[in-house]
Amino acid sequence: MATKAKFSLVFPVSSAIFLVMLLKFASTILAADDKVVIKETKMTVYLHDYAGGPNATSLPMVGFPGKLWSLTQFGTLFVSDDLITQGPELTSPMLGRGQGTARLPCANQNLSRPFRVFN
Repeated sequence: MATKAKFSLVFPVSSAIFLVMLLKFASTILAADDKVVIKETKMTVYLHDYAGGPNATSLPMVGFPGKLWSLTQFGTLFVSDDLITQGPELTSPMLGRGQGTARLPCANQNLSRPFRVFN
């Protein structure tokens, strides 16, 4: 027994309507941005990241079994809770905390550098 394929225009039509609405919204935003003056702000902050010792702020959480868990080893995921200060000294005024993850995104260590994401 042959079955008929059902074709619905609901998805393509709703997608087209959404796209038109999105383009209209984008053109409105771009027109409004002509009046906005962008002010540049330069900041220098210091992130204190310690991977070892009794007060380590960056720790390995996941890695390959039987391999060294280091930031240069592909597959190792680190979590960080680093102090952010105004100056390079630990006694400088604290501005906040840099919390996030770090990993090596490529198995070829010669081509890859650690990739960090902070909240």
